[in-house]
Amino acid sequence: MVHVDAEFLPRDPLLALRRIISWFIYWLTASLDELPELFFDLGYALNKLPESMRDFAIRLLSLEDLDALFRIAFRLLLNFRPVVVIIDEFQDFLDIFRGEPIDVLGIIREMLTGGIMLIISGSALSTMRKISSDFKSRFFGQFEVLELRNFNVKEVWGLLENIWQLHVPEVAVRLILKKTDGFPYYIVVTAKKAWEYHCSLGDPPWRYIDLAYFHELVTVDGRINAHCRYIWNNYILRAKRRKYAKDILEILSIKGPLKPSEIASELSIDYDVAYKTISELENLGVVRRISDKYVPFSRTLALWLSYRRMSIEPSELGPENKELLEILRELERKIGKIYETIGTTFEIWVQELLSRIVGMTFIGDELGITKIGELKVPPIIRYNVKLNGEIDAILENSKKIAVSIKHGIITPKTLGKLSRKIKANIYWLIGKGFDTQIVNKALRSKNIILSDIETLNRIAKKIGYRKWKE
Repeated sequence: MVHVDAEFLPRDPLLALRRIISWFIYWLTASLDELPELFFDLGYALNKLPESMRDFAIRLLSLEDLDALFRIAFRLLLNFRPVVVIIDEFQDFLDIFRGEPIDVLGIIREMLTGGIMLIISGSALSTMRKISSDFKSRFFGQFEVLELRNFNVKEVWGLLENIWQLHVPEVAVRLILKKTDGFPYYIVVTAKKAWEYHCSLGDPPWRYIDLAYFHELVTVDGRINAHCRYIWNNYILRAKRRKYAKDILEILSIKGPLKPSEIASELSIDYDVAYKTISELENLGVVRRISDKYVPFSRTLALWLSYRRMSIEPSELGPENKELLEILRELERKIGKIYETIGTTFEIWVQELLSRIVGMTFIGDELGITKIGELKVPPIIRYNVKLNGEIDAILENSKKIAVSIKHGIITPKTLGKLSRKIKANIYWLIGKGFDTQIVNKALRSKNIILSDIETLNRIAKKIGYRKWKE
């Protein structure tokens, strides 16, 4: 296996390519006791190659031809097949070579022949989706796309017990889930820091979840802090309207959820600028839309954005830092109110529930009344403003699913209205209840799903999401 994290590559294209070659040689030839840093010296790294490859590589590495160097790097892999190549933060990889006279994706596609599997990952959703789904892309239709979802209660519970090797009480699981929104990386770093506090201070690790989370969020070396800073620095750079993007993210973290018109009013900018910038941030995955309003994609990012305005970045955080901890808790309470606001209607509650179960597979009965035997919830569920509350999405098997949410009784009229607006293979109708006609229709058809509040609350309980209450 070969692994390269593009986030940490040099920004200079020539230096980046040489570092990539170092990493390739390290993963392909290093013994267990050799450190990666040794291979950053290309003289040391090249001596690890078979003699038949070494002279050729040395000769070409003396050149400063990016195209030739890139081909050398990936040609090395051909001599070690079968091999899996993983490139993390692929959008950074592309950025390094942007503007250079080199067809990065074309060369990779050319060099990756049989016996080599390429796995790319990235957090800039728009970039990753374009690579896999744009018909003009070199990799159009070549990838199996997996969108990682946040963890539910059961998954968080298992992860914590695996990290701590202890039986973990449910209250601890729900606390860390609430703080991290089920984001796996945030859970892991918070749990590991809580374990450090446990080892030095003595109480069970779950007693330190609050302290550990804040430590990772605000301290100089905090890992959540580093991740949020990465999002702030790198995603804003990708936005065409950088200044507005920064201002919009900050105002959403303080006063969200907001409509584009409200953002324009708050910042005294043109509505068109606000709308285009917020749409771009949504495509990048930095904000999310609930109904017609926007918030930062996670509570953690919103809290980090609010806190960074204070310009306080301590080196450590402990129980004795009571004043700072109280400031953080107060900010967290305010952020919590923002995210509670977006769940005040049934339609928005359902949309949030759907966003949490993407990628999960359900037996038909679990979803309510349907003849469908099994359904995998699509990886992308997109709210469609133009259709007045309906949602449309694409299933993994390329069948189209149309979802309609109605806080009332579902009738054949609801189905007729939806089917006229969206031509789909499956119609998922969500409401308070159903009349007899639509129930009979669903029981005769294999393309209708009826989910009522009771069904949705069972699903919510299963994944650790709050129940709907009138």
